[in-house]
Amino acid sequence: MLRSSLVILALLPLACTGSGSDDTGGDSSSSAGGNTNTDTSADDDSTGGVMIDVPTEGVALLAWLEAETYTSWEAETAVHDATGTSPHGRVRTYFNDVLVTSYMAGNTTHGVGSAAVKELFDGMDARIGWAVGVKVAESDAPESWYWYLNAGGMVNADGTGVALCEDCHVAGTDRMITGYPLQ
Repeated sequence: MLRSSLVILALLPLACTGSGSDDTGGDSSSSAGGNTNTDTSADDDSTGGVMIDVPTEGVALLAWLEAETYTSWEAETAVHDATGTSPHGRVRTYFNDVLVTSYMAGNTTHGVGSAAVKELFDGMDARIGWAVGVKVAESDAPESWYWYLNAGGMVNADGTGVALCEDCHVAGTDRMITGYPLQ
C-alpha cells in the first residue's frame, strides 16, 4: 500500500503538467556493482534504478518518521538497552523488507534501498527520537549510506558519509551493526 501510494504521489506532478520526464521523484542508483543480493525486494524506477522507499532528506524523513510509516516493518520485540558501545541508550530497531531479504540471503553487502530505523527512548521508555540508515548507492564507500539522527528534537546527522555515524557503523556488516534475526 505504501509503495503504491508513493508511486501515485510521485506520478501526480507528471499527470498535472503533462511532462514526459522519466523522473519518478524518488532517489535512484544503478543496481550494478558487487552486491551479492540478487533479490532486493525494492521496486525499480523507470530509469532501471532502485526506488528507495524511505525519504533521504531530513524534513521529509522527519514527517515520514512522525507518521510511523516504518512500524509495519520487521521489528525487535521490545524496547531494550542498546548493546556494545552504542551511544543510543534505550532502543527498538526496525528493518525494511530489502534489508531483511539481504540478511536472509547471507549477504555481506546490502542492496540499495536497505533501511533500518532505530527508535530512541529515554529512561522512562518515552520515544525521544530516531536513528536511521538507508543504503543509497552500490558501493562500500562511506557515502553509500544516508544517516539521520534526531534525538530530543535535535538533528545531529542528516546526510551521507556522516562521520558521527560512520565512526561506529563502519564496524558492522555493510555498516549495519544490529544483527539479524532481530531480537
